[in-house]
Amino acid sequence: MNDLQRHLLTVITTLAAIDDFDKFGQNSAIRYGFLNYVAKYGLAKNSYAITAAAKLHLEANGFLTANGLRRGKKNKKNRFTYEHPIPSNVIADEIIANRDDASKISEILKISDVVTILTTEENDLLSGRLRSDMPSGWSFQDDPYARYVAVGLPGQSKLGRVSVFGALAR
Repeated sequence: MNDLQRHLLTVITTLAAIDDFDKFGQNSAIRYGFLNYVAKYGLAKNSYAITAAAKLHLEANGFLTANGLRRGKKNKKNRFTYEHPIPSNVIADEIIANRDDASKISEILKISDVVTILTTEENDLLSGRLRSDMPSGWSFQDDPYARYVAVGLPGQSKLGRVSVFGALAR
């Protein structure tokens, strides 16, 4: 966990601990902000997982430098994205369910602390229910890449890593 992630953890645990957050946190305006903090926790990491296809795409288009990948390069035009193997709404729901236990919230974020770089084509495989949910029966003790495997994307053991730098991009 780096310094920014430590600060985001404080924000997330503080919000979750607010009286009745499990109820009023479902309001779309509040939930949006909470989901944003949860997503940014993983995005704040100094390196991301990457598929072989995404790495080839980044190299072929000159997006990788000696410092790694500038986070701000992600956009539809550049045909790649940053994807959370466990969707942020799933992470947020688990945090809210455990909102009275700061150590459990930290554990949930540690388990889900990964972002993967996918090509647009790879990301398109995550459609339907698996766009924003995990496979039926999945729990936080299971493989965080279960929905990737379910749609034919590489699992954790087949992913590389790439350093990232610059402002967070969601």
